Amino acid sequence: MKILWIFWVTCVANGEEYFVCGILTILGSWSPLWMTSRLSIGHFIIKKLYSSPSGKNLSDKTEEIEITKQVVGSGLYTRDETGESVNIYPILTSSSIRLIWDSLFAKTFEDDAPDVSNYANAMFAISYYHTRRVFKPWLRPDVVFNLTEGSKLAQEGIQFLNDFARKSVNERRKDWQKKKGLFLKSNFIESDSNEENGKDEDWACYVDFLFEQQEKGLLTEKDVQEEFSVFTVGGYETTSMVLTNTLFLLGTYPEQQAKVVAELDDVFGKGFDANSFKVTMGQVKQLKHLDFCVKEVLRLYPPVPVSPKKNNEDIQLDDGRVIPAGVQLYVSMYCIHRDPKYFPDPEAFIPERFSPDSKHYREKGSYAFIPFSVLPRSCPGQNYGVVNIKVFLAYLLKAYEWTTVTPRDKLKMSYQYTNHPKTQF
Repeated sequence: MKILWIFWVTCVANGEEYFVCGILTILGSWSPLWMTSRLSIGHFIIKKLYSSPSGKNLSDKTEEIEITKQVVGSGLYTRDETGESVNIYPILTSSSIRLIWDSLFAKTFEDDAPDVSNYANAMFAISYYHTRRVFKPWLRPDVVFNLTEGSKLAQEGIQFLNDFARKSVNERRKDWQKKKGLFLKSNFIESDSNEENGKDEDWACYVDFLFEQQEKGLLTEKDVQEEFSVFTVGGYETTSMVLTNTLFLLGTYPEQQAKVVAELDDVFGKGFDANSFKVTMGQVKQLKHLDFCVKEVLRLYPPVPVSPKKNNEDIQLDDGRVIPAGVQLYVSMYCIHRDPKYFPDPEAFIPERFSPDSKHYREKGSYAFIPFSVLPRSCPGQNYGVVNIKVFLAYLLKAYEWTTVTPRDKLKMSYQYTNHPKTQF
């Protein structure tokens, strides 16, 4: 069996393929399908996000960069006047899903849309019950697991995610074909150069770009649906957790929150319009302390705390022992990020440790800080995701002052592919 086991049980349980496989489980970092998937995501991000280095409003290129009251949702605003405490994780999960879908297939959802909550609940059931099999060996055989209630709930979740991916891709394809038909009839494709100039503007969303790759024979219909699920799950789960943990820690350490707010006031001014908050790439780059805070959150609470790997050759350790080729390894980013050799006082929240002259982060050139993994199998959307997170945090920190109800020593996390909170934030 060549595919990592932890993903294998998810992908083929009960014979139902799980569309979130895709780039996550392709064997070999240089296989043609893996390279196509990796380059597709990277090329789209470069074209759609980083094509405005002069500081042009990013909402002109990707609508999700414009954070509005509608994107944040009513979960926070309904409690604004009463001042009551609120568990922000489910609210930010909903916001992150809608944020991702807006960029993924150019469709806007209300915060109370059933598809949003159903998607989050389905993914929770899948991740919860399948990761239980990692820690409970007697559940690993399918013949045993399939007799449990957890297997039934996970299968229902898989079915929902698969059906939603099919439906969403097919709906978007109709819009894309209609738009493409109108484009072909226009006068702007009289020459090859004009046609080439029009293609980039035709990518209203990531799925449109995938359709173009499919037409070229680089992707199949199944590949497109898999990429849809990979982009959704990989995007919203990590985004919502980083947002939640950042607000939690800034609420726990008000002196750090004050530094971020002062920086935001310097960059955006003291005024704030809750209905529309637009950010340019130039402004994002000015948010130095916010960047330090996000990195420190990623160090303390990496969204994916463990990364499964399989080595292709023998590995010689410093003490003389050898890890033979073909062994399945688990790289714990959570533990590496707490190694005092690299991070003195590792449990402390010290965003300044990521400043260039800091003494709280040693050997910066090493692989001591790897929240998105490293090398070929690192997250292809990490830069895109971090920009979204910073813009979202800028909005939330301009809109509210955050205080924490749950003490940090009472915070408990649960591993379900990604870290999930067991206690309310």
